[in-house]
Amino acid sequence: MATGVDILYDHYKVSNSMLQSNLKDREKFFRSLFIFEVLNIIFLHQPLEFAKIIQNSLNLSQNIKIESTSFLVTSLQIVISVAISYLLIRYFQSNIRAERQYSYISKLENELTAKADTDMFCRESTEYSRNYPFVLNIIDIFYKFIIPLILLSLHLVKICSFLEVITQDFNIVSFIEIIIDTFLIILVIAYVCLMKRYISNSAH
Repeated sequence: MATGVDILYDHYKVSNSMLQSNLKDREKFFRSLFIFEVLNIIFLHQPLEFAKIIQNSLNLSQNIKIESTSFLVTSLQIVISVAISYLLIRYFQSNIRAERQYSYISKLENELTAKADTDMFCRESTEYSRNYPFVLNIIDIFYKFIIPLILLSLHLVKICSFLEVITQDFNIVSFIEIIIDTFLIILVIAYVCLMKRYISNSAH
């Protein structure tokens, strides 16, 4: 018959497995986000050339003929922005979920340590904070803060470029892009504030 320690340990193993799965998801969303942001930068600088490459690729590989390059430019612009919005939200969700899981697993370790009368369960609690290498700390900051702040800067630049366009010649696509990028900037600011609060709470 399973004891309280056995049940707690099984739950601890499941929680660790969920954490590792979440970290893999974070990597996947980060890589996808990076690719779309690079495409976004290229597209902003060379929209017609980028659209023609896509147009030729579709014509050759899928036999899909798109005659209007301007329509393709508009469609790609919106698709890339929507994809970035989705990936950014999922990336932030993964980071926040990981932070909460670390805190929860730390509590489980403390409970296991008390119930099992051993100090071996401390990987994510006391051992994690005491022997955390400097390089890993930099990587942690990179994922949680540096990447979001870089994205914030990119989308601020993008908003400025669209504002310049819209003041000269108003068009609905530029207006939609400004709304999407404003939403992303607000999202980044909210995320950074939330992560700072989580880290502050876990430090106490």
